[in-house]
Amino acid sequence: MKNKLPLLIISFAMLVVLGLAFLYVSKLAKVSQKKPHLSWVESLPANEKKLFSFPSASTSDSERKKYSELLISQAVKTNTIHFGKDCKPTPLVSSIKANSTIQIVNDDGLTHKIVFDKTHYYTVSPNSSKTGKALLQLEKRYYTCDGNMVGFISITKN
Repeated sequence: MKNKLPLLIISFAMLVVLGLAFLYVSKLAKVSQKKPHLSWVESLPANEKKLFSFPSASTSDSERKKYSELLISQAVKTNTIHFGKDCKPTPLVSSIKANSTIQIVNDDGLTHKIVFDKTHYYTVSPNSSKTGKALLQLEKRYYTCDGNMVGFISITKN
């Protein structure tokens, strides 16, 4: 047993070192996965910047109504959403007829993942497009690109 004690100590020390190395590498991976700052949001006109300030759960009904009216006033009727550098969408607020075809165009040189909700998402290669259906059942009014909230969508009945 005496001969095995140094082997056990060395094995334990190696496990500790490997564990610390794993934690270090995991931390590096998380840092590299941080979401990029969307610098284009800062250059938006004031009324469009307000779109990125969602009403909270405690917001009054009148404030929620104002926010909804702001969204509607900014909506552009379209079936195509373009994504440029840093996932900037054009238009910022889209109004699309339910069950119509929607085209997602990636004008950027990078692949982007566009997520409307848990069942409506598209991975679009650089300088290409994807099509899908604009369904009325979307769970939220905003959508993300590469994990960042970047735009808003309204699916209308007509």
